[in-house]
Amino acid sequence: ERFAEVMVRSNADYISDGTLADFVASSDEEMRVAFAQRVGWWLVHRMTIDYSEEQWSRWISTYLTARLASQPRRLSPEEAAAMLDWIVASGSHFPEAVSLYVQSDARFAETYGFTNDLERHNVVEAHPADVAKLADFVVGNAREMYWCDQLGGLLTQLLERLTADSRPVLLRICESAARLSCGEAPRWRVMIEQRWPG
Repeated sequence: ERFAEVMVRSNADYISDGTLADFVASSDEEMRVAFAQRVGWWLVHRMTIDYSEEQWSRWISTYLTARLASQPRRLSPEEAAAMLDWIVASGSHFPEAVSLYVQSDARFAETYGFTNDLERHNVVEAHPADVAKLADFVVGNAREMYWCDQLGGLLTQLLERLTADSRPVLLRICESAARLSCGEAPRWRVMIEQRWPG
């Protein structure tokens, strides 16, 4: 946990000097997942929005790109899932961050604060299409879901900001939500189909 705080708060270049790669290579999965969770907590809950955004270009983009290429080792589904907050906190880099992140094999056990974190970082207003893409990825790869009401609210916000081109991805979110026993998913589907008849 201390190393996660150092990565976020220090200006040292732990990418170039190999410190982060050494940590990944020598740590077991449980420790790497804990590192990813703790970094996300610092980015979303402890740092300013501007500061968190800077971390994407300072080291996170390089790190995630390397890990997706299995350098120095493969990014596990659980570890990738623990990085969700890193993407939410990427600020103006959000489109790039989402495009990278959806290449991972993330499998989500619990993402209850996802919509609140999106709201906190103002990304729905700034990047609605990329939020839809990320929500599709998260809901589609979730094992279970306890935030159906919040997802309905997110879909309502996205409907107000997107065009008909986004119809397929929003309908796919509804299908995934129905699989996860979100009782309102059929109503959301009707709402989308009424907005953009197919």
